[in-house]
Amino acid sequence: MKKVFVLAILIFTSASLEAQEKKGKKEVPFSNINKWTVELSTGQAKGIRPYTEGYYDFHEFGTVITNSINVGARYMFSPTYGTKLDFGYFNLKNNPKSTSKPFEQDAFTVSLQGVINTSRLFNIERPMGKFNILLHGGIHLSKLNSQIYPKKDNNIGLMVGFSPEIKLFNKLSLTTDVTVVENFKQYNNWDGNLADRSLNQSGFMVYTSLGLSYSIGKNKSHGDWQEIKDEKLQKIDSLNNKVSEFEAQMKDKDNDGIPDYLDKENNSNSGVAVDSKGKTIQINKDGIPVEFEKYIAQKTNENNKISTLNLTKGFINERYISVSFETGKDVIIKSSIKDINYIKNYLLNNPNESITIIGHADTAVLNPKNTKLSNSRAEVVKSTLIKLGVEAARLNIISSEKETVEEMVDSLNKVIFKAN
Repeated sequence: MKKVFVLAILIFTSASLEAQEKKGKKEVPFSNINKWTVELSTGQAKGIRPYTEGYYDFHEFGTVITNSINVGARYMFSPTYGTKLDFGYFNLKNNPKSTSKPFEQDAFTVSLQGVINTSRLFNIERPMGKFNILLHGGIHLSKLNSQIYPKKDNNIGLMVGFSPEIKLFNKLSLTTDVTVVENFKQYNNWDGNLADRSLNQSGFMVYTSLGLSYSIGKNKSHGDWQEIKDEKLQKIDSLNNKVSEFEAQMKDKDNDGIPDYLDKENNSNSGVAVDSKGKTIQINKDGIPVEFEKYIAQKTNENNKISTLNLTKGFINERYISVSFETGKDVIIKSSIKDINYIKNYLLNNPNESITIIGHADTAVLNPKNTKLSNSRAEVVKSTLIKLGVEAARLNIISSEKETVEEMVDSLNKVIFKAN
């Protein structure tokens, strides 16, 4: 009764501590959890068969017999799977109150087993709370020392079992276990007499035990209950963070086509040509870039009444704006981002206008391979503009085959535009 009372106090105390621990509990990578556990248990080892006639192990239902002890260590090489090594001792003898002939036999045992944490296997750690079940199985070695037959009997067998456990404190848990063992070529009966070898004897035994397991390591929580952060999700989170950082770096405050992290002049006027560092190209005192000034002067001389829109169209149609690609690929090079942004701003600022997109290969030779590459590059630019907010209906793709050889040579490895 006292033992039951003490056990109840332990369980009640552990429940209170568990509630306190959950408040600050957080997921950690598997590499940081306690992987080693030491285990100590005691209980009953009951030989089921074989027995010599007149010998048997009989105890009334509910009788608690402590005749075995086990100590071992377990290592979890993944959140779900691990291995453990156990050393044990048991002593079998008749019940004096039964009609069995007297006998006594003891044994030392060693076992190597695989272990499965079922809560993690079925992903039910949180519903299970402070409870858990371990499955285990492997090889069982034993040396029987009979008090009747002097020769020691070395056995090998297979064992399988399950271990319900309850967390008592941060690193300590109460365990129970039920294990069955099947020995092969067991020459001693469980009563210690020599078995009939002509029958190719085997031995069957059942272990039941109660014990404690202690988690070893720097982490304050028992390894069997520590919430583990999925390392694949960690990698995904890391990639998402990098993408977010990249998106932040790629912001273009002044819409000049140069990302802010490279832009040395992030307040330049929209549509003004800038260099690779975001600086306006050769600004004169009148505030107009030389690149534009030459073009505007040329057109203004032809027609003093020319409109700003027509100037912009002419700038595009004269191929000042183009998107360059990596050789042999449909991958846009970074320096062409500003040209795509220029076309985007032109279309968004002039909702009634549209653009024709013309892709070019790396050579001016007309063949299926070059045609495919040219069209693919044009599709990439169109797709990029659509993602930037331009309506698909305002973007038209035509083949570069309709151009003259001179025009094709002048635009090799590029996508150029025609303002309609």
